[in-house]
Amino acid sequence: MEIIRDWLLVVEWFVMLSDSDVVFCDVDGTLVDNSLDDRFGKMFVSEGRDMAVDWYDNECWEQGLVVNKRVVVLLVMLWLVGVELVLWTDRGECQRDMTENNVKWWLWLFDSSEYWESKKSRDEVVERYVGSGEVVRVVDNKSKYASEKGDVLV
Repeated sequence: MEIIRDWLLVVEWFVMLSDSDVVFCDVDGTLVDNSLDDRFGKMFVSEGRDMAVDWYDNECWEQGLVVNKRVVVLLVMLWLVGVELVLWTDRGECQRDMTENNVKWWLWLFDSSEYWESKKSRDEVVERYVGSGEVVRVVDNKSKYASEKGDVLV
């Protein structure tokens, strides 16, 4: 029964996003599990900002992050109908290799990737497309990013 609910949810998301020209998909907590962000947050509190950032930038080559299968199925469906997909993250550019390692072979789905280094902004993304007529949507696990009608909050 749970598999039916999962498929219905993916179909509902697809219907919401299929008229999009561009979809920005978050990494941590959306495409893969949130374990790195959780560890970063704990380290930030216990060790301080500098130690946490140093660990995240240089040492956290986490293996085995769990990929969200529902999001992957959604992305494949969107890719098949020609929606431009952008990997979108608050990780820094110095974490590109780690991110590509975390996302593994699902990286081929994305037309491009953007590393916002803790400055991710839905408004700035949408501003780029104002006047173009393109429909831009977001798939994210945080409501401050997936905040508009048609976005998907995972």
